[in-house]
Amino acid sequence: MSQNRSHRILFTALTLAVALPATALAQSSLLSTPWYIGGNVGVVVPESLRGVSTGGQGRLLVGIPLRPQAFLEVSGFGISAEGKDGAPKETTLGGGLDLRLESLGEKFNFLFLVGAGYSQAKRDEVKVNAPYVNVGWGVETDLLPSLSLRTELRGLARFGDEFIAGRGVTYDAMASVGLVKRFGRRPTESNRAAPPPVAPPPVAPALQSPALPPQPPVPAPAVAAPAIDYLSGCPAAPANAKTDASGCLVAQNYVLPRSRLLQGEGGSLSDEADAVLAPFAAALRRQPGLGLELVVHTDTLGQQSYNLDLTIKMAERLRDRLVELGAPAGQIETIGAGESEPIANEIDEAGRDRNRRVELNLRPR
Repeated sequence: MSQNRSHRILFTALTLAVALPATALAQSSLLSTPWYIGGNVGVVVPESLRGVSTGGQGRLLVGIPLRPQAFLEVSGFGISAEGKDGAPKETTLGGGLDLRLESLGEKFNFLFLVGAGYSQAKRDEVKVNAPYVNVGWGVETDLLPSLSLRTELRGLARFGDEFIAGRGVTYDAMASVGLVKRFGRRPTESNRAAPPPVAPPPVAPALQSPALPPQPPVPAPAVAAPAIDYLSGCPAAPANAKTDASGCLVAQNYVLPRSRLLQGEGGSLSDEADAVLAPFAAALRRQPGLGLELVVHTDTLGQQSYNLDLTIKMAERLRDRLVELGAPAGQIETIGAGESEPIANEIDEAGRDRNRRVELNLRPR
């Protein structure tokens, strides 16, 4: 194979490896999950040079979200192994795609990667263009809210027998350390201004026992507080809320402390969650042209990806309860914003508590 043709094949493979995932990222509806770029350096032990000292490697990568804990990772790498005792030098350039799966923890992310690609290796004047497959394991931990340290072990199998005759495949072992920078924001963020804080809605009056007259003419038996009718009519709206002629909520934005709706990190509903959510469920049920954007935020304590996953699950829990209260599921959009949009400085617990919030944004569909 001529040198020019080898270069064309390698260039085409690397271009496709970058262009196809970049197109998917531009069209992705998962931009609420941060994408990332990164780089690492490390050591490599190439099997094809049995008598050489350990070589070096460098890698650039881009991660594109498929699901909150699954990414398509595009990478390009270079390897240089210097021979000793008369052994030749070997250099390799390559690129490919990996599926990255992660297990989220409070302080660490544990990674598993598997994928394939194409590489060109050169030893003396001999060049080998060949596909490869690789598998890897790694750990990430946050250094800053959007910057992580990543360590990784990777095994790479290259197909081609020019360097070890008769084998058909050679194996490289790699170890590396590097940095990962995360990006991403909600798709609607640039199209809307931050909603002004409003007073949290009080418990609907229907939940309170009616006060008895101070001196009733005839003793009356105690009357139990009536339950809210979630399936007909509209429960009492929050104070200062905009309503239509039927008393149902119309388009407007609310910001509530998360503790009013959810308890702890388990995401269980609070005692007053139904009373708060009922007016929103009724408004959606009676107004098909109305939609609800439900956004959950958290503070910066803990690992960033863990916080993101936590808010996604909380938003889904609130949506499920709204549906149980009669709201049409198709009119609700859930967004887990993680810690990406703070509204207060977290120098103390009061600031962190302000950042732990839920937005309920009613708007025309």
